[in-house]
Amino acid sequence: MGPDTPDCATAPIYAPGHVQPHGVLVATFPQQTRISHVSDNIETSLGIAADRLLGADLGQLFGTAATASFELLLGSETYAPSNVLSLMLPIPIRPRRKIVAHRHQGRLMVELEDAPLIEDHAGPLSLAPSIIASLRRSETVEQLCDSAVRQIRQLVGFHRVLVYRFDDDGQGTIIAEDRIPGLPGSLQLRYPASEITEPARRLYLLQRVRGIPDAGYRPSALLAADGAGPVNGLDMTFCALRGIPQVHLDHLRQQGVKASLTISLLRENVLWGLMICQHLTPLAVDAEMRGLCDVIGQLISVLLLRVTETEELAERLRRHYAIASLRAGIEASAGVAEGLRRNAADVLELMRATGALVRCGGNSSLIGDTPDLAAASRMIATLRRDHGEEIVGLDQAGLAGGLAEDCAPTASGILLMPITNSPEDGIAWFRPEQVRLVQWGSDPRPDDGSGGSSKVAPVALTLAGPSTSLVVWSEQLRGRSEPWTATDLQVARDLRRTITGALLRQAEAQLAQLSAYDPLTSLANRRTVEAHLERWRLEQLHPRAALLSFDLDRFKAINDTLGHASGDDMLIQMAARLRHFAPGGSIAGRLGADEFVIFWPGAGADEAERLAQVLVQELARPVTLQGRPRHASASIGIACGIPDGPDALLREADAAMYAAKRQGGGRAVRFQPHLHAAVLTDMQTEQDLFRAVAANELEIHYQPLVTVPDRTLCGFEALVRWRHPDRGWVSPVEFIPRAEQAGLISRIGEWVLSGAIRQIGLWRRLRPALRMSINISALQLGEGSFSTLLAAILAAEQVPGEAICLEVTESALMHEACVRELHLLRELGATVAVDDFGTGYSSLAYLQSLPVDFVKIDRSFVSSLGSGLRSDRFFCAIVALARTLDLRVIAEGCETEAQWSVIASSGCEAMQGWLVAHAMDAATASARLQRPFGWSTPSVARSA
Repeated sequence: MGPDTPDCATAPIYAPGHVQPHGVLVATFPQQTRISHVSDNIETSLGIAADRLLGADLGQLFGTAATASFELLLGSETYAPSNVLSLMLPIPIRPRRKIVAHRHQGRLMVELEDAPLIEDHAGPLSLAPSIIASLRRSETVEQLCDSAVRQIRQLVGFHRVLVYRFDDDGQGTIIAEDRIPGLPGSLQLRYPASEITEPARRLYLLQRVRGIPDAGYRPSALLAADGAGPVNGLDMTFCALRGIPQVHLDHLRQQGVKASLTISLLRENVLWGLMICQHLTPLAVDAEMRGLCDVIGQLISVLLLRVTETEELAERLRRHYAIASLRAGIEASAGVAEGLRRNAADVLELMRATGALVRCGGNSSLIGDTPDLAAASRMIATLRRDHGEEIVGLDQAGLAGGLAEDCAPTASGILLMPITNSPEDGIAWFRPEQVRLVQWGSDPRPDDGSGGSSKVAPVALTLAGPSTSLVVWSEQLRGRSEPWTATDLQVARDLRRTITGALLRQAEAQLAQLSAYDPLTSLANRRTVEAHLERWRLEQLHPRAALLSFDLDRFKAINDTLGHASGDDMLIQMAARLRHFAPGGSIAGRLGADEFVIFWPGAGADEAERLAQVLVQELARPVTLQGRPRHASASIGIACGIPDGPDALLREADAAMYAAKRQGGGRAVRFQPHLHAAVLTDMQTEQDLFRAVAANELEIHYQPLVTVPDRTLCGFEALVRWRHPDRGWVSPVEFIPRAEQAGLISRIGEWVLSGAIRQIGLWRRLRPALRMSINISALQLGEGSFSTLLAAILAAEQVPGEAICLEVTESALMHEACVRELHLLRELGATVAVDDFGTGYSSLAYLQSLPVDFVKIDRSFVSSLGSGLRSDRFFCAIVALARTLDLRVIAEGCETEAQWSVIASSGCEAMQGWLVAHAMDAATASARLQRPFGWSTPSVARSA
C-alpha cells in the first residue's frame, strides 16, 4: 500500500504540474489543435525544442495525416482505453511512437510512449478467455478475489498482487494476495481511511487503471504557452503519465517497491476496492495491456455484484417482510407511536439491534437495552443538529457527544432515523460494544502529535528482499459496535417512508393549520411565498431583496424511470438541504413539482450569488434513491430588486433559472435583461417542434446493416429526421433533448415505432429475414406501458416480434423499471441491443444479468481499425469478451475496407456504416432492395 497523505489531502492530484518521464505529454488549448502545454522532456525524447511547439499547431509535431487520424479517433468527448495509435513521427531518425490520445474538457491530451521492440500481444490477449472462465467459476467474494490476484499476476508478471477492499467507514483491508516466494504476507492488514484520500478516490472512479513504471523517477515539468494559464491548472485526470505525489513514491520506496499498477474495482458505480500490483524492479505496462486490465477489472466488478446479490436479496426480503409486519401493526393501532410500542420486538429485529428509543407525537419509549432517556436524548439532539433530516448510523456512538462513558457497553452504536415533518420525532436503534483486535498496515493514530489511542502498539516484522523491515500496529478497538450496513440505512429509509405515510394520513384533521406549507417537504407553499413577497412590497421594511429560483435538473427522468415514490424521496432530500442552508430571515418554499425558491429580504446581489454558489455545490451531492446513489443537480436563477414589483422578481428569477438550464444545468445565473428574449426563443423552438409533429415534418430514414463476413443485407436501423420549413434539416442532437423536455419524446417515439414496424412488414414480403432496429429512450421504457404498445403495433401490422431489435442506452439499464420492461419486450420475441457499447464506465457491470442480446460496439473502437496491429487485436479482444458473455456483436461506423477487413475476422455478427450506405428515405431503401447489395468507400470519413 502507499498512502496519499499528507500532501495529497490538499494538493490537486489530478493537476500536479508534472509528468512521469517515461513518455511525453502534449496538450492543446480547449476546442483547438494549437498546443498549450508540453512536458520539458520533449527535447531529449524527440529532439524538438519546447519553445518551437508551444502555441504551434499539432500538425507541426505529428504531421497532417497523423493529426487527422487521432482527431477522427476522438470524434466524441468520450475517453476509451482503445484510443491508441502507433505512428512514425515526421522527425528524422526517431523511433516509432505509441500515441495514447483522449479529449478532456475540450482539450486534446496526447501522450507519446516508446513502442516496444516486439509488438505482439497475442500471448497475453489469448489468456483472456481462460482468465474470464476462471473468474466466472467463483461462487464467493473470497474465491473471486483469490482467483483475480492469481490471474492478474500471471497476466502482467508483477511480484505481488493484492486486493484492497474499502469498508463502509472508509477504512480498508487486504483480503487477497498472490506473491513470489520470499515476500512477506499482508493478508488482513487494515489501513485507516486517511490512507487513500477522498480526492484520490474520486480520481480512481474516473481513471480505472493507473501505473508507475519506476517509483524512483525524476519528474518532467510541464511547460505552458502564453495564455495557457498555470501549469498546475492542467487537468490530467485521464493521463497515464500524470505525476504522482512524492509522499506516495516515498512510501513505495520504503517498502522496496519500484513499480506498481492499480486497477479500480467498482460495485454499482461505487469504488469497492483496488487491485494493487507491485514489483521490486522498474516495470512498464503498455497501453494495450492497461486497456486489457481495465476490461478484466470491469468483469471482476460484474462478478462481485453477481456473487453478493443472492445473499443481499435474501436479507432484503427478510427486512421487507419485517417492515410489512410493522406496517400492519401501525395500521391496526390508534396511532403510529402506539403501533411501534406494540410491535417492539419487530422494531429491534428489523435492525438486529439490542435497544431502541422511539419518539413520536411527543411521546418517548425505551425498548430493550438502552442508555437512560436523558443520555439517549442528548445523542439524538446532537445528531439532528449535525445531520438534519439525514438518516445516519455510527458504530462509535461516543463521537456523537453527550453519551456517558458507562453507557458504551449497551450503546456503542446508534442508527438514527428522523421522522420527516417533525423536528423531534424519530427512532434511534442501539447496538452494544464489540471488542476487536486489529492489525494495521500503517499507523492509525493521528498525525497531529496527539498520540491517538494508547492501546496501539507497533510490532516490527523481518522481511526478505529490498525492504529490511515491516512495521504493523496492533490495536484493541473498544467503544465500537457491529457496523451499520448500507442495507440497514436503506431499510431505515423504507421504514421512514412507511411511517411518514401513516403520519400524513393521520394528520388530515390538521390540514387547515398546515395549509401554508407543502405537505411533502414542509417548506412554505406558493401561497405563503407570494404572501411574503406582497408583504415585503407593502411594508417596505427592507430596501432590497433577493429571490433564488431553483429547478431540479432531469427530475422528470427520475419520476419516469424510478417512479413517483423515488421522485418524492428526492424532493424531500433536496428540500432538507435548502432548509439547512436558508439564511436567517429568509423563507424557503416549494412552488410546485420540482420548483423551489428562497426569498431573502434585505439581501444584496453579492450575498445572493455567494449563497447560490454554496447551494449549487450542496444540491450536486448525490441523493440516495432505492438504495443507490443518484446524480443530482439544480439550475438556479437569481433576481434582485426593490419593493415595487414582486411579480417581476419572480419572472426575472425564472428567466435566469431557464438560462442556467440552457447552459447545461448545475449552475447559477444572475438575471440580465436579455434573458427574457432567450426564454422566448426557446419557447418558439419548442412550439415549432409541436407543430412539426402535427404537420408531419418529421421523417424516418433507414441505414442498412449487413452480415459479417458475407456482406448480406440483414436489416435496417430507423433514424428520425426533422426537415424544418425555414431552417432546413435540424440535427437530432438539437431536437431530441428538446422533445424530452417538452414531453414529446413518447409521442415521437410511438410514431417512429409504428412507421418503422409498418415499413419492415412491407420489406419482409420481399426478404423475410430482414429485421428493423429502433432506438427507444429511457423515458419511454420508464412509463411502464411500452411493451403493451409494441404488442399492439406488431399485431396491427402482422409483424412477428423477432423482426424487431430495440436499441437502448446504458442509462436505461440503470433503472429497475426499464429493465422490467425489457424483459416483457423479449417475451414478445423482440431482441434488445445496447447502443454505443464500450464508451461508458459501467457497461460490463450491467450486461451479465440483464435482458440483452446484442452489443453495438461504438464507432470510437472501429475508427482506428486497420491502422495498426495493436488496435486490431485490442478490438478483437473486446469482441471476444462480449461473446464470452453470450452476447452477439454489431460494429457501427465502418467506413473503410481496412476497417471491414478487421471486423470480418473478429467474430462480429453484423455491421453498419458509410462503407455500406448512408441513412436513406424509405423509397430509396426500397429501390436498393431490388438489386444486389454492394458498397464503395465514401470520400468523407464520418458515419451517420
